[in-house]
Amino acid sequence: VVAFDARRGVRLADEIVTGGDADVLSGKIVTAVEGAVGKIRRPGAEVRAVAVLSIRNVNLPPARRAEGEAIGALLERSLLGSPSVVVVERKRLQEVNRERELTLGGNLANLLASTILIEMDVQQAPQTEGLSVTAFLTDAGGSDHGKVSVTATQAAPLVAELTTQLIKSLNVSQVTTSPNPAAEAARFLRMSRFWKAHKRTDEALASAEAAYALWPGDALTEIVLIDSLFQVCAGLMRTDRPHTLALASWGMALLAEHSKHYVLGYQTTEYILAYRSCEGFVRGFGAGVCKSKLATPLSEVE
Repeated sequence: VVAFDARRGVRLADEIVTGGDADVLSGKIVTAVEGAVGKIRRPGAEVRAVAVLSIRNVNLPPARRAEGEAIGALLERSLLGSPSVVVVERKRLQEVNRERELTLGGNLANLLASTILIEMDVQQAPQTEGLSVTAFLTDAGGSDHGKVSVTATQAAPLVAELTTQLIKSLNVSQVTTSPNPAAEAARFLRMSRFWKAHKRTDEALASAEAAYALWPGDALTEIVLIDSLFQVCAGLMRTDRPHTLALASWGMALLAEHSKHYVLGYQTTEYILAYRSCEGFVRGFGAGVCKSKLATPLSEVE
């Protein structure tokens, strides 16, 4: 259930609801919508608008830069679980910053004007294989509202702890929605398929990264992530060969490890199609690299 104030670019709710029958499911949908409407009706002072303005990759390999975007997407959805938080879409925030003049009436006008901006630094955690994120909070006038730092071995628990710390810093109501990692991962997989069908490979990869962060042990989620990495590579060879090679190396390493654990014949049709797509990429990529380096020799980094 996703609820927007579309004209203002404010997201009010974004959550997964499940139910065993129509009555249970419809009841949960009603509850989600009522929660979204409640955010509009509450006085402006009781609702905090936030915007994830930027995610900086400090020291992760270039092939893993989509992980930062995935963390940003997961954080936005997690924060919306608080009845006191709305998320300003980044595109709308940019428009407001350009205009510097709010013509919106009522509480939401004040809401946009007082948006808390979140800028995140994502890096490899020192001496571990995990991730470390530092979130810096400011307002539209540049005033400092503090920072929080979180470290975890995987993205999903990192986002959960980051949400808890940000809720405290923002002094807003606690998150009331319950996480459902499998259902949310399935939602991001659907988004990844949608973006892939529309040739939006960067968005498809970011969605696949988010799904993988939520459900890393799932065979379909993993192969879709690998295929998404390869799809980005397919469009980059002529314009950014170093980044293409980095993405391809990361994808092939994941595929080699993945192939040790899953037997193709026992998987779904969707899985088999994604796996065959990966195989096709690997077969053609070597020839593409050879052709490219004949025209322009590989650099030392490449």
